[in-house]
Amino acid sequence: MCYLCPLPLTGKVPEELQKRVLEEAESAMPLFHVYTDGQEKRIGQGFEIQRGVTYQEGSNEFTWQERLLVVQSDGHAKKQLQTLDKKLQAVIPKLEALQGKSFTDMEKLENKVYALLEKHQLVEVFQLRFFEIQETVKRHAKRGKPTTKSKKVTYTTYRPRFEFQLDEDQWRQKQKLCGWRLFVINASSEQTSLNSI
Repeated sequence: MCYLCPLPLTGKVPEELQKRVLEEAESAMPLFHVYTDGQEKRIGQGFEIQRGVTYQEGSNEFTWQERLLVVQSDGHAKKQLQTLDKKLQAVIPKLEALQGKSFTDMEKLENKVYALLEKHQLVEVFQLRFFEIQETVKRHAKRGKPTTKSKKVTYTTYRPRFEFQLDEDQWRQKQKLCGWRLFVINASSEQTSLNSI
């Protein structure tokens, strides 16, 4: 029995996909759709890795060869790149707005910033620096209408702040991963070529 299955992007699959693409994408071959009139159109690129699979059921052990197909669709890559760019353009003004707000608690500020970046799935593409600035304020010691003789008290407060910067290497890496998926198939390349999938 033959199977061809896309691997869901859950568990350890995203990590394996990233590793395969970043380390081996240079060996990818172009993939083409061939129309009935013989015309060809490039639709993506991909490469494959042979691996052994073992399955245990009771005292029985089954072993077979499987091909891991690492495939990028040009159409999906284009759409994902556009979405990624829109996310970046949307999150930068929101980060700048947070910079202008006054926070009294560092943890609250950090939570707000990370929640925003997680919502847009961009945590890894920004370098963040959280710090405190010292502010000295003079106030009248007593309540009520101040006079020329009213005493003033100096207060020192520490305001949490942050700076952000786009990590260009991480951003390029995220762009490079657009459009890639993993599939597994147990048919040989003679039976089902990478380009025919």
